[in-house]
Parts: sequence; C-alpha cells; structure tokens
Amino acid sequence: MLPSLKGTCVAALTAVLLCGCGELSMAAGITDYNAKNYREAIVHFNNVLRQNPDSSKAYLLRGHCLANIGERQKAAADYRQFLRLEPALPDGYYFLGFLHSEMGEMDKAIEQYKQALEINPEYFPAVYERSSALRSLGRDDEALKDLDLAVQLKPEGWVYHMRADTLVKLQRVEESLKDYDKAIAATPNDLELRTERAHVLYRRADYAAALADLEAAVENRGEVVYPLNYLAWFLATVPQASLRNGKRAKVLIDWALEQERVRPDKDFRRAAFDTKAAVLAELGDFQGAIAAQEHSIRLAQQLPVANLDEHKAHLASYKAGKPLVLGPDQQPTTLIK
Repeated sequence: MLPSLKGTCVAALTAVLLCGCGELSMAAGITDYNAKNYREAIVHFNNVLRQNPDSSKAYLLRGHCLANIGERQKAAADYRQFLRLEPALPDGYYFLGFLHSEMGEMDKAIEQYKQALEINPEYFPAVYERSSALRSLGRDDEALKDLDLAVQLKPEGWVYHMRADTLVKLQRVEESLKDYDKAIAATPNDLELRTERAHVLYRRADYAAALADLEAAVENRGEVVYPLNYLAWFLATVPQASLRNGKRAKVLIDWALEQERVRPDKDFRRAAFDTKAAVLAELGDFQGAIAAQEHSIRLAQQLPVANLDEHKAHLASYKAGKPLVLGPDQQPTTLIK
C-alpha cells in the first residue's frame, strides 16, 4: 500500500509538489486522500485533470489513490504521465518500481529504482526499496551496498535494523550487532529488535546478554505472546547450566498457551508445544515431553510450511530420556516467526 517507508517519503514529496496549488478540486482531493477516501479523491483529481490535463500533481495523487485501491495498472499509467511531465524528478520511476514490488515483480522493480537513481544517486526511497527487492531475491551482497548508503542518508533505527538483518544473513555477526545496538538505542522497547538481537547474541554464545534482551521483550510485550515462547525456550535449552530454569519456563509457556486461546494461531501453538516439550524434558517429565512433542508434530502437519525434521529430532531425544541442550549453531528454525 502507498504511501510507503512509514509515510515519510511520500508525505514530503507531496508537500513539495502541492506548494502553491489553490484549485478547489485539488484541495478537496487532498482532504479525501489524507482521510483515505481514495475513490472520492479520484473524482476530485479527475476534475482537476479536466481543467488542466498537464497537472503533474493530480496524476501523482490519483496514481497513489489508484494504487491504494488495487488498480495498479491504472496507477502505473498515471505515474508514467507524471514522469512525462516531470522527467527531471526520480519520483515517477520510484513509484513505478514500488508498484512492481507490490506485484512481486522484483527484477522490474529494480530496473525502475535504477533509473530513479540515475537521476539522483542519493534518492533515499529508491535506495532503500531497491535493497528490499534485492534481499527478496537473495542478493544480499548487493542489498548491503544500498543499505550502506541508506544509513548514511538516513541514520535512523529502522534503517540500521534492515542492515543488521542483512549482515546476519551474510554471517557478519559482529557488524550486525553494532547495527542492532543503534536500532535498539532508537527504539529500546521494540520486541522484534530485542528478539532478533537475542538470537544473534546466542549465536556468538553470549547467553547472558541474549537473556537480557529476551527478558526486556517479555517485559514490554503488551498483549503479544511470542516473547513468552522465546524466553521459555531459552530457559529450557540454553547450554549454560546456570541460566537454565525449567520451573520458570513452564510458567511462561503455560501462560503463553493460555493467552493463545484468546487469539488462536496454529503456527504459534505448534511452536509453543515444541517449547513445552523441551520444558517438560528439562524438568525430567519425559512422558509429558513426548506427548507435547507429538502434539506439536500433528499441528505442524496441518501447516503449509513446517520443518518436521527438527520436531522429530526433538522427539527422539525425549524418547531417549535426554533433555535438549542447544549450542550456538543449533537454534531450531521452527521457533523463528
């Protein structure tokens, strides 16, 4: 949906383009656009274009409205008209690229972003969105080059977050932690950031620091349940014996499952029963662990994507009377949501 990038880029662009525009239809269209009354806004922008067929502002905003109601081909036509009238601006190429991204046509999107950046190599929206398109294609090395520029242009927490995640995928763990630190400094209560950094810290065997992040996520979780699952899993499986706490882990996972019943989520329930099995094994209840793991497997079989091999490996451990002890490189993908 447009606007993108948390609304900042589109809002700024729109403010510049609308400066000095006093047509009544344009003003009414802008009011409806800001209120997300897109179909009503389109009527007003149609009126503007009947009076002035060369109004780049009306083409741009009508394109936004059309994109937001799913009329992407018509939106693309309006963006091309905007580009015809404003060839010196990179925005037309950018918005065309964004439409291709929304349709999953990443190669076409990248080409449009490239053309925008040929006009202005430091045009942040195209730099950032091209990095996202490249990441979706697994071209993380190329994406990182764009993200290096992105953090120079806009050194904000959410940009550092994207680069941190990319660095993790490239196995550059120490560098990723520096970016996670900057991102968390900007938004210290962000649950996603805290849990992601905890996974990275775990990978470098910094278990105490990982625990601190997971505790912070639980403390600030509000009504979100997944931090309870992460912390319970950690307390049941971490290799540092002094940090394991099966009793507290059981309280956490039972609490998580109770709250999940209010908002049912099969994938979360599957992961939570995987965790509950590990918790019961840590407490020495291997029969309970086997039953919980078998239930997790049944739930996994109902999902379109599930890693049954990990579930089955856990089950084999419990049948052998062994609790799970997972080192830095053994965190199961089944827990990552």
